[in-house]
Amino acid sequence: GLALIRNDRGGKSNSIVQLNFVGARQDAAIEAREPSVARTHYLQGSNPAHWLREAPMHAQLLQNAVYPGIDLVYYSRAGELEYDLVVKPGVDPSRIRMRVKGDHKPQLSTTGDLLLDGAKGALRLHRPLAYQNIDGVKKVIDGSYVMLASNDVGFKIQAYDKRHPLIIDPPFKLLYSTYLGGVHDDQVGAMTLDAVGNAYVIGNSGSEDWPVSGNGYQTTRKALGRYVRNVVVTKFDASGALIYSTFIGGTTNDYGSKIAVDATGNAYLTGNTTSADFPVTANAYQSTFKGTQSADIAVLSPDGSSLCYSTLYGGTGGSYATGIALDPSGAVVIAGSAGPGLPTTLGSYKSTLASGKAAFVAKFNLDASGNAQLHAASYYGVDNPQANSTFQGNDVLSMALHASGAPWLTGQAFMTNLPVTAGAI
Repeated sequence: GLALIRNDRGGKSNSIVQLNFVGARQDAAIEAREPSVARTHYLQGSNPAHWLREAPMHAQLLQNAVYPGIDLVYYSRAGELEYDLVVKPGVDPSRIRMRVKGDHKPQLSTTGDLLLDGAKGALRLHRPLAYQNIDGVKKVIDGSYVMLASNDVGFKIQAYDKRHPLIIDPPFKLLYSTYLGGVHDDQVGAMTLDAVGNAYVIGNSGSEDWPVSGNGYQTTRKALGRYVRNVVVTKFDASGALIYSTFIGGTTNDYGSKIAVDATGNAYLTGNTTSADFPVTANAYQSTFKGTQSADIAVLSPDGSSLCYSTLYGGTGGSYATGIALDPSGAVVIAGSAGPGLPTTLGSYKSTLASGKAAFVAKFNLDASGNAQLHAASYYGVDNPQANSTFQGNDVLSMALHASGAPWLTGQAFMTNLPVTAGAI
């Protein structure tokens, strides 16, 4: 398969995206092609017997029949690794299937590009170039990526002459890479992409000089001091140009954990705040700060200049959110962990918590008013009368929505009596 490794600042950590060819031959023979006049010497260690001299170099490697009738060719173009898939006459290119691994989630852009979003950067694999060489003439065939099951990716190729070989050339390149931050500690919580490739980054910053844009909703940091943070949200277009960057927060610590985006470019944010003056809108579900920290939901306009909606969501026992998503109806679903007193709905799986900390999931209809905004909310966990720290409970670390809108949660538990279903391993 193919792998890209991106170094984080200083090269101390990596973000890896790997594409594996599903069902391909693992023993496919490799043939070196286009020999170069250059030679490489490997003089490692002090023992000349272990040195390798005059190692040949080639401009191209051919892997024969990775799928029946399909060869894989690696080569360099303009200093970047490229690869072609050569489909022999009469062979169906739809048998090619790639699986994305690593910390990147695949999406398709409206132009047929493959977008890979991850916490440490954005990758765009431009739509593949497909062509045939027939009687000395290069004929371009329309092609694009297509999403398959299980995070797999394939190729959609329009009609072509199956009497001749087909070459599929998917450019594999880093679209852009940038630093983002100030002179103090800054952290990224998450990133997502919209359908046209705009990247939305959320995190928190302790830097007064975090790069903000003039059109940002909040251009100055209200939290004072190096170790006091505000939420930061930054949006880049598909080429890496800045669209907006803004602070959001009050006078004490605020943290941005996750972000989602709708079809019009509104950004939906969640995390937690310890600021009693965290900005909320007039139509907020909960405008009063409770406990020592509270989960929050905020919606930024597509240009980042205004706060369309913002609310707190918490009880006397505190809460924080670690997941956000939009269901098929446009409702906002968040998940996280909370202590006692969190607002829940009648008939929920677990409506109260007497002590300790438990996971929660809540669904909001932001078009409603007042209490009607909270469409559904429930704890998931058990009471813990012996709790003497915030770690004695269970946490949500990640959330995903089923196509039906049902939330799926994963996380960690610090007790042995968490509710499980029959047949659980």
